[in-house]
Amino acid sequence: MAEYKIKDIEVLTGVKSHTIRIWEKRYGILLPERTASKIRRYSEEDLALLLRISVLNQHGLKISKIAKLSDRELKEQIKKIGFSKDSKNSVLSVLITALLDFDDDLFKRVLNDVVSKEGLKTAYFNYILPFLDRIGIMWLVGTISPTQEHFISNLIREIVIVETHKLPEPIGDKNYALFCIEGDWHELSLLLYNYLLREKGERTYYLGQNLPLNAVGEIIKKIKVDVFISSIITSLDEKIAADFVRFAEEINQPVYIGGAQSLPLINKYSKPDLFKDVKELFQ
Repeated sequence: MAEYKIKDIEVLTGVKSHTIRIWEKRYGILLPERTASKIRRYSEEDLALLLRISVLNQHGLKISKIAKLSDRELKEQIKKIGFSKDSKNSVLSVLITALLDFDDDLFKRVLNDVVSKEGLKTAYFNYILPFLDRIGIMWLVGTISPTQEHFISNLIREIVIVETHKLPEPIGDKNYALFCIEGDWHELSLLLYNYLLREKGERTYYLGQNLPLNAVGEIIKKIKVDVFISSIITSLDEKIAADFVRFAEEINQPVYIGGAQSLPLINKYSKPDLFKDVKELFQ
C-alpha cells in the first residue's frame, strides 16, 4: 500500500505542510497514520481527498464548508469549476485526481480547455510536463500502476495527435524523420517534437515507437531525410546503443535526440557530432 510523507503531499497538492497540519487539527479533515516516532504517513485515499479539497479552496470555497462535504459532493463541485490562466496548481491537482479515479472525461475536459485557451505548446510545458513530474513521486512510492500509466499516456497522446491534425499542410523544403528506437515505447516527447515542427510548417515523417534501426534506414531509400530525430526514455542496453552509434555513422549526419536517457549519448559522442540535443532545433 502506497504511503506518502507530508512533504510528498505538499509537492503533489501545492498545499503547505503547515496548512495541512492546521486543517487536520482544526477541521479533522485528515487523520493520517503515524509511525512510532510520530511521523505522519498519508495513504492514496488521503492524497485524493486533499487534492479535491485544495482545488475547491483555491477557487474560493471556505475550508469550513469543504470539511462538511462528502467525497461524492467534492467530486461534483470540482466538475463545475472553470479554470483560468492563473489556476495552474488547480489544473495539476485535478489532472492527478482524474488519474487516480480513471476519470478520462474529467482529464480530457480540463486539458482540452487549457489547450484551447493557451495552445498545445504552452499547455505541454506549463501543465503536462509538471503533471508528469508530480506523478513521478507517485511512481516512487508505488501508487501508479502500469495500467494507470498507459491510461494517462494514451489520453495525452490522443490530445497531441488531434492538435497536430488541426495544423495546415506543411510547406517546408526539409524532410524530418522522427522515431523511437527499438525497445522504447515512450513517444510523448516525440509527438511534441512532431507537433512543434509541423507548427513551423516543416514536413515530417512520424515513424513511431519501438522501431528497429534497420527499418529506419529503409526510409532513406525512398526519400531524402534532412534531419533525424529520436526520443530516448528507456535506458539503452549496450547492443542497441552500439547499433545506434553505427546508424549515426552510416547516415553521415547527426541525429537529434531528446528524453531522459539522451544526455549520456550526447556527452559520449559530442566530439564527432554523432548526436545533438534536440533543443537546438527549437531555439
